[in-house]
Amino acid sequence: KNKEAGLNLKYNDVFTSGDSFRSKFNVFRNDIDNYIDLVGSTPIPAILTPVPGLFSQFFQYQNISHARIEGFEAETLYDAGTWFVGVAGHLIRGKNTETNIGLATITPRKITTTGGVRLLDRRLTISAQWSSFGANNDLPAGYLPSTSYELVNLYLTYQATRDITLTASIDNLLNQYYRPYAIPGSSTDGTTQNDVLFSSPGPGTVYKAGLKIHFGGA
Repeated sequence: KNKEAGLNLKYNDVFTSGDSFRSKFNVFRNDIDNYIDLVGSTPIPAILTPVPGLFSQFFQYQNISHARIEGFEAETLYDAGTWFVGVAGHLIRGKNTETNIGLATITPRKITTTGGVRLLDRRLTISAQWSSFGANNDLPAGYLPSTSYELVNLYLTYQATRDITLTASIDNLLNQYYRPYAIPGSSTDGTTQNDVLFSSPGPGTVYKAGLKIHFGGA
């Protein structure tokens, strides 16, 4: 059951002729029955190695009887034609309403700022994007929280002709280490299931390039 309210704003010719401003604001609350989440077994002392603390022996995808996900989303963009800048983000909270413990699969905070320029009669677009993510620390027992992290991406699009478009991008320009999701049953102090920890980071620097050619009529 979803409750949602939003506001859209559209303005043209704000500062100069031909520019535009667009924004969207939205609040929502989702009440969910039988929400699927990764749930750990009752934590117990480590069996094979003398590691202090309590740990879940296994994890399963289970149905949580009643969950609630609520938050706020916003998106703004100012476009002057030859350049543009925008900010978008969300604040989200997810809870198991029976235990008041957070859900493992929620990204609580994200803010993305994008800016760019259009050159060569607007056939060449160069843009940069900075995204800031918050860590989800409201988790069930037995989870290692995700990390807070910052990502910088670069993008280029060149419309060589009406039918030929070249693209290139660099994701995670600064090669940041980050874990976008909470990890079940792993930690950095030598506990079990570290294979999950080793495989959990997001990609490092990624280079991409593409060529799109349109054949035939319009």
